[in-house]
Amino acid sequence: MLVLLSHRQKYKCAKCSRLYYQKPIEDREFREWNEKQRNINKNELKRKRNRDWNKDNKDYRKEYYRKNKEKIKQKANEHYYNKKDHILAHKRIYRQHSKDKYNEWRREYRNIKKERIRLLTRISFWRDKQKKLALRMLENKLYNGYIPVLDT
Repeated sequence: MLVLLSHRQKYKCAKCSRLYYQKPIEDREFREWNEKQRNINKNELKRKRNRDWNKDNKDYRKEYYRKNKEKIKQKANEHYYNKKDHILAHKRIYRQHSKDKYNEWRREYRNIKKERIRLLTRISFWRDKQKKLALRMLENKLYNGYIPVLDT
């Protein structure tokens, strides 16, 4: 550890008490600091370039697509007709796999919700019964008198 003795303009080593001139020490420290800063700036610049390149690349692709829509569609159609059997086979496999997966999910869902479905069915049944009972009560009430004195 070097300590600056400002009145002598020299650095003194804390271990061996040896004196060093101020200018070479500061020059060396500055060079080390400058090298670190340069490395940091290079890394930041690389990251920024990559970010900008990706952004520019996306913008370029969008612009290229906008200008060459017909050409791109034509190439896509050519690719499809050249590889039609292969593409359709993959689609069939995907659909079958998706269908199996969906059916499996439905079975599991049905098993999980079976108890809830039973409960909702019971509620629906008893609501219908209550509705019929309420209608029957209304029919019987029609024959009762409107004035309470007449009911007796």
